[in-house]
Amino acid sequence: MKRRNNCYKNLFIIQFIMAKLAIITGWTSWIWKEFAYNLAEAGYDITIVWRNRENGEGIRKELQEKYWIKSDLLIADLSEKIWLDVVEKYIESLKSLDFLVNGAWFGFNEDLLDVSKDDWEKMIFVHNTATMRLCYSAAKVMKNNNAWNIINISSLASFLQVGDPMYSSTKAFIRYFSTNIYYNRKKYWIYVQALCPWFVRTNFFLNAWMNRTPKLWLLNTVDVVKTSLEYTKRKKPICVPWFISKCLKILIQVLPAWLLYKIINKLN
Repeated sequence: MKRRNNCYKNLFIIQFIMAKLAIITGWTSWIWKEFAYNLAEAGYDITIVWRNRENGEGIRKELQEKYWIKSDLLIADLSEKIWLDVVEKYIESLKSLDFLVNGAWFGFNEDLLDVSKDDWEKMIFVHNTATMRLCYSAAKVMKNNNAWNIINISSLASFLQVGDPMYSSTKAFIRYFSTNIYYNRKKYWIYVQALCPWFVRTNFFLNAWMNRTPKLWLLNTVDVVKTSLEYTKRKKPICVPWFISKCLKILIQVLPAWLLYKIINKLN
């Protein structure tokens, strides 16, 4: 999908007069990059939180040169508390913040005992602890400025009672946590969304599930992010992109756990 060609010089003038800031965290998924492109195109200054300086610097320069916005790179591994503290302090030092995308996530296509306890704990820390703490820091800044949006990347798997014991569970936490903040904090004009996509063409999916899922069922990052941002305009707390994903969500909620377990086992 080709993005619109905007008049970036006019966009730069608007930014100079009234700059908006978006912070986007990433891990290995491509979704966070698409958020960065879209929000930069919409006129937001972008701060990327990323683990790898070389890759992150390339994207930062591209955003700045292509979209005429200010872009910064904050190197941090959100699986470690010392780096999470750095990001929190950065957020809390801001005078204003308009958008936060918690896009750091990863997964294992393994059974519980095939992955170490330390790796499962790392997943909990990245998915849940980091999401909670960054939302907390961002909401404090946003409350003082009566603005704006937080998107936390969950998954359609968050609705599953069976399957990956840790991935689904941590993603369910993100969904429940996000919807609770949405209803508690919308009086401050802080709108939180849990983004719950089906299989997306990401690094994790290509490595773990590419040969097991019909290609027609795959979502691309462009469509997922476009739908998510449309939902922010409508102030919806949960975004399930694509019609088939919505149908699958209904089936997941209706079918008994034993039948879902059999279906999922056939995919493995």
